[in-house]
Amino acid sequence: MKLDRQLCVLAAGIALSIAGSAQAQAKDIDWSGYTWNISTGRIGQGLVSGDPGNVLIDGNGYLHLKMINSGGKWSGAELATSKAFGFGTFYWVFTGPVKSMEPQVVLAGFTYGPQIGTGIDGQNEIDVEFSKWNAIDNKNNVDFDIYPPPGAPKGANVEYDLNYTGSDTVTVRVDWSAAQITATLWSGVVPITASTKAADATWTYNGDKSTIPQAACPFMFNLWTFKTLPTVPIDAIVQSFQYVPATAK
Repeated sequence: MKLDRQLCVLAAGIALSIAGSAQAQAKDIDWSGYTWNISTGRIGQGLVSGDPGNVLIDGNGYLHLKMINSGGKWSGAELATSKAFGFGTFYWVFTGPVKSMEPQVVLAGFTYGPQIGTGIDGQNEIDVEFSKWNAIDNKNNVDFDIYPPPGAPKGANVEYDLNYTGSDTVTVRVDWSAAQITATLWSGVVPITASTKAADATWTYNGDKSTIPQAACPFMFNLWTFKTLPTVPIDAIVQSFQYVPATAK
């Protein structure tokens, strides 16, 4: 009996150890009502990989995306919803150095079909990027990008660049339908129903099924760097994220 008890205790200890190890290695988090898969591979066209340790939720329920240097190696952050979203409204609030990041650093929120094999890179994507990496003479610090469905000619994406001058807390909303996409920015925090008339910037693209993504896609956030490594660490915060299906509006 004593040996049996010892074996039971040992087995229980092993089970707890395995469970704890699995939890430590988990690359999924639950936040804002959805499960998010954290990337560990290379991010975007960048020089850094995602690190689960760079994604965390603080005591306020805010999501943090970090870019850090550990032991001489830089890493960034990227995560995607396990759920794919169709037409509707995407809303989120960024807080961080959105205007003062180094030119090569990119902070983005976007839908991305290739995450689940719906097209390849450069297809089925609606992107809002805070960065100066794609701006001539670094005059602009935000770009809205729309990448078409598969079948469109390469380079058929459309882009609108702008210079955002508001606060370091910015509300972003993307309204997506089969024939139109509108991307809007407000300085500070505004509700999801805020009028575009009060926005710092808004842009509408009118297209059709050949130019606007039609397939349901995961939603992603990432923080990465392009061509050149950063020199200072970054902590970018996503205060909240909401999605409202088009049928529920």
